[in-house]
Amino acid sequence: MSDFVLGNRDIGYFSSFTGGSWKSAFPIRMLNRELITAVARSTTIPSVSDITFDFNLKYNIDIEVFGLVNHNLTSTGTYRFQLFSDIGRTSQVYDSGTITVGIFFDAIKHKTNCHVMTSSINSLYARLTLSDPSNTDGYFELGRVFVGERFYPNRNMTYGMKFGVDDSNSSILESESGIEHFVIYPKKRTVNFSFKHINNEKSIEYSKMQLSDGVIGACLFEFDPSDWQEGVRTFLCRNTALDPLDYNAYNLNSLSMKLTEVI
Repeated sequence: MSDFVLGNRDIGYFSSFTGGSWKSAFPIRMLNRELITAVARSTTIPSVSDITFDFNLKYNIDIEVFGLVNHNLTSTGTYRFQLFSDIGRTSQVYDSGTITVGIFFDAIKHKTNCHVMTSSINSLYARLTLSDPSNTDGYFELGRVFVGERFYPNRNMTYGMKFGVDDSNSSILESESGIEHFVIYPKKRTVNFSFKHINNEKSIEYSKMQLSDGVIGACLFEFDPSDWQEGVRTFLCRNTALDPLDYNAYNLNSLSMKLTEVI
């Protein structure tokens, strides 16, 4: 089973964003919205130049996961995430290096990338650089930046994970004459999985995540960070239910998670 990622305790959208050049109808403050479809759109043309902007995080956490949510970067586009110890950004404490976005499927409307950091960093001062010379849209677009911790059990999820698509809100209505009318709502990716054996320390982390995020707080799910084409199974999500921990042996617990995409 893959070495999955579940980012949690997202503080990215609480940030104070500065820098870059943005269209008046799509300002950078759109990144403070919980809705990922409320995008910031640059006046910078990707085929002409890169874009860099800074953001100050509101809270101190152990930053372990960074995500670009609902972006328009192409498969050859890149991003770079940096953290600094000072507001002037003269002392760097983390640099992701240049990361290639990778391949996405055409059916995915809200492209999301996930970067797992090599170490936990406590910092309030971040910088993001986007580059995409092959992009023909004429602008950079981004719905949200995710900055959070990682839930990482000592043992991986069990086999039997269910990955699916929820289209239950859409409907088909048929008139008396037999003509069908469609009511179309956004489709959402879903994932259900469980852990049979996690130790007490990790179960406490799970409980803290439940207390922090509940069913409203956003998580960032990625099935396999080593797969360059993993975009179809990488998305911003939330818990649909807060399942309890099962204490099935001394210092061992089991749990289940049900996640649904946030749009």
